[in-house]
Amino acid sequence: MEVLGKYWLNFQVTGDQMRFVPELDMALIVAMVEGLWQLSRRNRRAAVALTAVCFSFAIPYVSKAWTVFTPDRNYQQHIEYRLSEWMAQNLPGSRVFATGSLSFWYTTWRDLPQVMGASDQGEQTLMPFLARVQLTAGVDAARDIAWLQALGADAVVMHEANSKDAYPQMAAPRKFMGLLPVIYDRDGDIVYRVPRRAGLARVVDERTVSRLAPIPWSEYDSQQLRAYADAMESVPEQAVYTRPELREIRVTATTGPGQSIAVQENFDEGWRAWVGGVPALVLSDAIGFMRVRTVPGVHEVRFVYEGTREARWGFAVSILSLLVTAALLVMRAA
Repeated sequence: MEVLGKYWLNFQVTGDQMRFVPELDMALIVAMVEGLWQLSRRNRRAAVALTAVCFSFAIPYVSKAWTVFTPDRNYQQHIEYRLSEWMAQNLPGSRVFATGSLSFWYTTWRDLPQVMGASDQGEQTLMPFLARVQLTAGVDAARDIAWLQALGADAVVMHEANSKDAYPQMAAPRKFMGLLPVIYDRDGDIVYRVPRRAGLARVVDERTVSRLAPIPWSEYDSQQLRAYADAMESVPEQAVYTRPELREIRVTATTGPGQSIAVQENFDEGWRAWVGGVPALVLSDAIGFMRVRTVPGVHEVRFVYEGTREARWGFAVSILSLLVTAALLVMRAA
């Protein structure tokens, strides 16, 4: 109904309804096939005629069902390739806040960490979306530096109007001049270095972090962001972050009284943590990242993503549905 409402009445409730067109197509195809099957059992000629009518509406699509895209032999000349290669060589392993069309292609040729990518529908927190809007459309440089530090970004890429990037719509791409070191400035593309300690793990003061105010979904979030960024960067003790595989994070750190270990990765109920082999509760902080409480001492913290209960139930229901479908087909054939 959302797709039909948008198409015929331009009525929009939330999101982009036209993205659900494939699902609507599948539902209509299944309904049509079932209807024709039932009709064919009663009146074969009517079923054949109705099938012809149904498929006649698809003639314009079937006649031009695909487009041949010629491979670009000179893709190395595009800014998306050249800039991502430059980042890989000059900032290896650094999380980057990429913007414009670069963010869509940033991980195409190399495995490069970035704050947001081309497909963010599965985000567990909306904070990066708010950050992207304020970074690209806003002019408050001090607030946006706090955003970058809070999100664990070691660099940010901005594009001016003369950039070859496909989406260079930036309100103030040079707003960080004099505030952040410029490490790349060429043909309308600028890369700023963000002042923060390396890595995505931090030793933090538990009392300070637990009392941080939530980041408001508004333009008036500068104070809360600054407080969060300061809490992440103020404790001098180092934490070593490694990621052996996609579903596992390891952190080694020494904590003192009243200190915890924070990881600048999205919280999800599927994450489990062990501190020195002992299960620990995974907490979510003000921006939606993870944290575990510790006692004073040297710790090795292991995070493993085991999936949520909902995902396991969904998998079980899917398997059960396939088994029931197979049983029904066998029974019909018999």
